[in-house]
Amino acid sequence: MRQFKSLLSNQSTTCDYRIIDKTGKSRWMKDFAKPIWDKKENRLIKIIGAVQEITEKKAANDALRLSHERFLTVLDGIDATIYVADMVTYEILFMNRHMIDAFNADLTGQKCHEAFRGEAQPCVHCTNDQLTDRNGTHAGPIVWEAKNPITGLWYINHDRAIDWVDGRTVRLQVASDISKLKEME
Repeated sequence: MRQFKSLLSNQSTTCDYRIIDKTGKSRWMKDFAKPIWDKKENRLIKIIGAVQEITEKKAANDALRLSHERFLTVLDGIDATIYVADMVTYEILFMNRHMIDAFNADLTGQKCHEAFRGEAQPCVHCTNDQLTDRNGTHAGPIVWEAKNPITGLWYINHDRAIDWVDGRTVRLQVASDISKLKEME
């Protein structure tokens, strides 16, 4: 019905729907329709349309969405703060649920040194320069501990350079709260 109203208001429309073919197999289709109006007489002359099967594309998109959901479920299930930041701009690209909860906000898009440490400049203990060599080859993980001035908790941090989804090299940090161990020292 919505598509029909769009056509009557001189707007192109698309819709996806499922059909069962003659073999009983389910297939997904994408339908496109564009109205052609006689502007002088203000009447619909014809509708130009096309139908494309999108079963494989829909299955690939569904598999990708499911894979993404599984991955986030795993990352959000880890009892550690995890984030990814650009090594040049210091922009936070990802935070897991545990880290969002620890800082009471999703700080994605902000600079890591400002958001996580309240510092105007990159942290003095930033490991970015140690995570790759001169050729850009990823080094092993850098492990360090520090008290976070925002949360007031002690963390053991594991920093590593990884290739991000867009190809740039970024810092991945996984940090575990060791405050109770520090209290016992």
